[in-house]
Amino acid sequence: KYESLQTSPENFLPLESKLQSSNISYDELFELIKSRRSNRFFLEKKISDDIVDKLKETVNWAANSCNKQPIRLFVANNPDLAKECLACCKGGTGFSDYIPSFSVLAANVCGYVWPSEIFLPAVDTSLGALNVFLAAHTLGISGTILSWAQKDVEEELKLRKLLDIPNDYSIIFCAVMGYPEYGYITPCRKSIKN
Repeated sequence: KYESLQTSPENFLPLESKLQSSNISYDELFELIKSRRSNRFFLEKKISDDIVDKLKETVNWAANSCNKQPIRLFVANNPDLAKECLACCKGGTGFSDYIPSFSVLAANVCGYVWPSEIFLPAVDTSLGALNVFLAAHTLGISGTILSWAQKDVEEELKLRKLLDIPNDYSIIFCAVMGYPEYGYITPCRKSIKN
């Protein structure tokens, strides 16, 4: 159907509904974006399972290609398990001893069948991550993304076993989340005029 709509776009009929408006101003959203930080030192305070469920729900509402909804969070919300998961990540250094929560952001790759879709699982998961980190920030939680690009076979097998991640889910990246112990200085940003 997707391919046929590419050659006959006049056959596309949108599923119309009432236009949605936002109660959040641009300035409020921009301040939220600017104030979010990636922390590595956390208070010894657990993240509740209810908050984890809220964050999972924000992933579910992320924009994604063809509404495939491939994004899923696999979460270790027990500090001991979270620390064990963090040990699987090569970039998992410089953190406080207490790791409140560890997440794997993954994509179910079964719905991507065309060679042209090779990068879409990463794109879709990144869009979901944006929702998660901004939503977490509104709840006083900081999230730090960890690359999964340098993993080796043993690390992948161990992390999949620890969080019971099925093989049809591709691990895109990981994250550590918690209530930050302190803030960070606002980093410089390049000018948009360059």
